[in-house]
Amino acid sequence: MNALRYSNISVILHWLVAIMLVFAMVMGTTSLVNIPNDDPEKINALKGHMIFGFLITTFMIVRLIAKMKSINPPPMVTDNALRDKIGASVHSALYILVILMGLSGLGIALLAGVPDVILGVEGASLPETFNELLPRLAHGVVAKLIMATVVLHVVAALYHQLILKDNIITRMALGKRFKD
Repeated sequence: MNALRYSNISVILHWLVAIMLVFAMVMGTTSLVNIPNDDPEKINALKGHMIFGFLITTFMIVRLIAKMKSINPPPMVTDNALRDKIGASVHSALYILVILMGLSGLGIALLAGVPDVILGVEGASLPETFNELLPRLAHGVVAKLIMATVVLHVVAALYHQLILKDNIITRMALGKRFKD
């Protein structure tokens, strides 16, 4: 039996992760980077960013599990095998990159002692910069890769919807999953 749409949990998590990911990326690239580590406001900004990062990573893992355990629509096929392979690769890359982003964020937090600072442990402070931490380099590179992959994903979805007119967007919408 082929599904017409993804499961409601997959659909909800897809759009929730998408919105939260955009917010976290904007926050990380515009706000956090401009607040010096010795500014008390940095702690509040880091708390929010870390909470979002944790939720995004958790939701992405739950989404992956739901996708693996659910009956899903068949892969989209076009008249171009290379384009079909790229589409499948982009989806896999998004899962991998988002999970790597969460792990690199966790690595930064642990190596920089952020939990102690957030919990108010006496004498705990943020390092002058996170730039010397290897996970910080990974976090920055993965962020750029996610941004590029998301743009590719959105452009491909619009291409399918508007040019190929294969109604791909309905696969990621709430509604009836199976034909009667």
